[in-house]
Amino acid sequence: MYLMGVIPGPSKLSLVQINHALSLLVFELMEFWKGVYYTQTHKFPGGQFSKGVMILLVSDMLAARQVAGFGSVTSMFFCTFCLLTIQDIENLQKHTWPECMLHSHLECAQEWRNCQSKRDCEWLFKLHGICWSALLELPYWNPILYTVLDSMHAAFLGLFQTHCRKVWRIDVSVEGGDGSLLYTKKPVPHPLDSTLRQWLQLIQVNPRNLLEQLTADSTPKNALWHICV
Repeated sequence: MYLMGVIPGPSKLSLVQINHALSLLVFELMEFWKGVYYTQTHKFPGGQFSKGVMILLVSDMLAARQVAGFGSVTSMFFCTFCLLTIQDIENLQKHTWPECMLHSHLECAQEWRNCQSKRDCEWLFKLHGICWSALLELPYWNPILYTVLDSMHAAFLGLFQTHCRKVWRIDVSVEGGDGSLLYTKKPVPHPLDSTLRQWLQLIQVNPRNLLEQLTADSTPKNALWHICV
């Protein structure tokens, strides 16, 4: 394990500032790319020639995009693997997604780096959603393939938490139980027995237009709630 450094808070660094910090890491990684000779190690008392690379960038979504030089998750190009725009975010046909290409990414990043003014940088970043990252100085590094969202942020603190708390309502704010009873914030008024009997018989008969009848505005929702319970 290698500690490169600790960046003080309380707010995150700007893109220019974080590139200064990354340049220190890139400088040492380039030495290992060429190869480093250790005069003595625990397993090799006579010395050992070693090479090393940094492949995966593992972090949360916000840090990954800033370090790798991508735009935010709400920008025009929200994905780090394809060129689908934010207007088409609901497109689930994977074969229609235009693929990100490394050579195009590098060209856009280098063009951003060569800008002569902050205004030009902002214009290019808005146009392509790509800016220069110091990690691109590593000849082997591919930001499209090597930028990985770690499972803790993406799953346990994101999808799993949302699914459990919002969908399954497993939360301290909700009264617990074995799941056999339904709880509502306000008590649902109990309809007449005759009304319950009427709708229960309709459900048992199961006519072709049952779904239309159950979802109609005139359907007593309180009767359906008590039937389901």
